[in-house]
Amino acid sequence: MCNATTTMPIYIHHDLLRVQRERLERELSVFKGVTAVRFSYSLKCWMIVTYNPESTNSEKILNQVTFLISNKNCASVSA
Repeated sequence: MCNATTTMPIYIHHDLLRVQRERLERELSVFKGVTAVRFSYSLKCWMIVTYNPESTNSEKILNQVTFLISNKNCASVSA
């Protein structure tokens, strides 16, 4: 078993409010396989997600982010 992690930047539209960013971080941090979620301090439109590639993959994470944002009527997301 490997303990490697992978980091993925995700672009989140800059119109997303701070409270929405915080909620997105919180909700995504409990997604299976995700080990860390943080928005960039210098570039607020970039969310950095670290995950275990043996437990999940970038497609599943991006789908979850899109789902979470669409349920909050927020702006679009892309990887």
